[in-house]
Amino acid sequence: MKYITLSFDDGRKDFFTNALPVLKKYNLPATLNVITDFLGKNNLLNFASANYECITKDELFECADADVEIACHSANHTNDLNQIIKSIDYLQNNLKLTQGGGVDLLPQNRKFVSEI
Repeated sequence: MKYITLSFDDGRKDFFTNALPVLKKYNLPATLNVITDFLGKNNLLNFASANYECITKDELFECADADVEIACHSANHTNDLNQIIKSIDYLQNNLKLTQGGGVDLLPQNRKFVSEI
């Protein structure tokens, strides 16, 4: 048997509008790596001249309620340890998301795990 992992980066709105309905329909697990400073904002992810809208806090909670694992990507899309800690703090203290039960507060870049 082979396994795959479905992991979605950045917390973009198109995850919520396109991927989440398919995940729900087929009861598929997934991880959403969220950039916490970008929640509910637009035009912050300028990749290849495309502007992306990010999901809102309410949509993030809806994803968590649909058994999507919420993971820390950092606060501002960098691999800076302080920004990763800021993101974890925001998920825990502002959104009241805690480790376990579908929340992975470890950073997407696992090289920092030993430092947290």
